[in-house]
Amino acid sequence: MPELTSHQKRILRYTSGALGVLGFYIFLVYTYFHFESFGSGQSEIGLGEAAWYVFLNPTGLGDTGTKLFPATVPGKLIGVVFALSGLSLIGLFVGKVTDMFNEYREHRKLGHYGTDIENHVVIIGWDRFSRKVVRQLILSGVSVAVVTDVKEEVDLIYEEFSGEEDVFVLYADYEEYDQFALANIDSAQQVFLNRRADTDTLITLLNFHNHFEDLDLKYVVRVKNEELIEAFEVEDIRVEAVSTFDVASALISSHIFEPDVATFGKDLIASAATEDDYEIQQFLVTDENPWAGSSFGKLYWELYENYEIIPIGLGKREKGSRELLELPEDDAPVEVGDYVIMIVSGDSAMSAEKTFGVKEGGYF
Repeated sequence: MPELTSHQKRILRYTSGALGVLGFYIFLVYTYFHFESFGSGQSEIGLGEAAWYVFLNPTGLGDTGTKLFPATVPGKLIGVVFALSGLSLIGLFVGKVTDMFNEYREHRKLGHYGTDIENHVVIIGWDRFSRKVVRQLILSGVSVAVVTDVKEEVDLIYEEFSGEEDVFVLYADYEEYDQFALANIDSAQQVFLNRRADTDTLITLLNFHNHFEDLDLKYVVRVKNEELIEAFEVEDIRVEAVSTFDVASALISSHIFEPDVATFGKDLIASAATEDDYEIQQFLVTDENPWAGSSFGKLYWELYENYEIIPIGLGKREKGSRELLELPEDDAPVEVGDYVIMIVSGDSAMSAEKTFGVKEGGYF
């Protein structure tokens, strides 16, 4: 016989307790009926009145037209049991309802009831770096599911992003892959891995590829030791390893001798928070795009003159590989499947989405 699950054991325990209480009350009904109908020589106490007294009188719901008090000593003792047990049951019921409500809130906070968000980014691992990534994704209108194996971090995440409907938090063991269905990983766009150690990140990447190979997910991983970048170049896995050391050192060196350029570059990388902010975005060229099949020069001048958008590059995709054309020649072809990289403001970004017919972002 297979072993019962914890949920099944809990149901069995509650069912047994309910049957035990019901049996106890049935016993009291017949005992009270026996003493009051025969022990006192009174015949007006029937089985129905006895049941009425047992179940309703202790709660104050008895009818004034019904005998509400026992006449025999054993009946009075049973009446005391009725009253005490009735109050105890009420207290037990209220306590159980409160516990169930608190348990529901706890499981909901921990994400154990799942989410139905789609086209989102699943972030595995939480720290200050993940927090900044989530903040930028929210500004870009991207939904996020954060998975952490530290229970205390759940409250910190909700405090940081209180009121954000696009942030879902799941407390789960990283090795329990079935639990990632609660984060709706089947409908995710990308997975961002940010474990505490690079070795843990690499192991998680390989395990995820084995368990979710059918999903054909794209992974972005944070690598803290730039010497391990090559270890993340795994065949058949769509992964982009980013060394925070390389990015940070480039910005710091730029701040040293080109502080204004560095400041402007950081503003362009960050998502636009207001209509006057500028940022770099990329948009997919679809079959319905008005510039599909035309030249980069034609696209450049029409976007600039009509929307004050400045295209600065083309991203080519072919068989899983990428090629970035920085400031292409005017006669460079714009093909379906390309990504147009452009500088937009918070206001013109909306025009770009409407014109291109897609939301910003690129996934190879």
